[in-house]
Amino acid sequence: GFIGFALWQVKGGTIFDNVIVTDDLAEADAFAKKWKALSEVESAKKKEEDEAKKAEDAKKAESSDDDDDDDEEKKESEEM
Repeated sequence: GFIGFALWQVKGGTIFDNVIVTDDLAEADAFAKKWKALSEVESAKKKEEDEAKKAEDAKKAESSDDDDDDDEEKKESEEM
């Protein structure tokens, strides 16, 4: 037999994985249980990475704001 997927995606970068085709309910249930556990771990890790990136970006923005102030003070002192 064959199977085909006709996919249309709105957002680029979408990936599809963990596809199972079976006629065995027990196999499908076992797969779903395994996938759910893996998905929870992946989601937690992604959330952790997103929060770390957000904190890093905030720190960079803060330091660039500080740098801008130093440049303005230097220009003002040169103008005097």
